[in-house]
Amino acid sequence: KELASLYNEATIFVNPTYADTFPTTNLEALACGTPVITYRTGGSPEAICPKSGIIVEQGDITALKDAIEEICANGKEYYSDACRKRAEEHFDKNKCFMQYINLYNSLLTTK
Repeated sequence: KELASLYNEATIFVNPTYADTFPTTNLEALACGTPVITYRTGGSPEAICPKSGIIVEQGDITALKDAIEEICANGKEYYSDACRKRAEEHFDKNKCFMQYINLYNSLLTTK
């Protein structure tokens, strides 16, 4: 609850990661309606769409600053609905669980 409260209070979640395969922190922020700014690293870009945040090249501090300023200028409200929608449509645990089960079953039946 405390973490969700922090995500809800934040204007932006900035994750300048250099080595993440698929950071769930990005998904948690989106689920709370908070736009994400992250580096184009590992699986980070997969969670973000243009309406839910900004992806910048790894190590580009100027682009990171510009992205922060852009989201601040637009306001969190501009992104919040798209963030929640992205989280619900692509990362809902129940939907993803069934996709994994279906994938595993299809792999088992192709042998």
